[in-house]
Amino acid sequence: MRICFPVCCNIGLDSLLFDSFSCAPEYVIADTKSMKVITVSNIGQILQYGTCDPVEERDGFEIDIAIIKSIGDALLHKLNSVDISVFQAQREDVGGNINMLLTGNLVQLISDKGYQHIHV
Repeated sequence: MRICFPVCCNIGLDSLLFDSFSCAPEYVIADTKSMKVITVSNIGQILQYGTCDPVEERDGFEIDIAIIKSIGDALLHKLNSVDISVFQAQREDVGGNINMLLTGNLVQLISDKGYQHIHV
């Protein structure tokens, strides 16, 4: 399973999650089979709501899941529509959230198409 996390900078499984999914400077993609971590720059990053599209900016990297702190419902709907499951982060770091996911302790977010902004 390939899991995407919005981060400020990649320090592997110790990377801290960035507050906003769409405006994160980078994404850490962790593979739960190999526990390898790669970094993808958010090349479309513009710090204004609704102006960047991380679904399009993944440089072709396939992901199954995104674990986030906050996300707008429009982007949540878009991720869900391309079969990317989204879960609410419960820890500050990538590794802690992977453990929470694998033990079934994260809540999945599903778009209600209400286009609201979701925060922890």
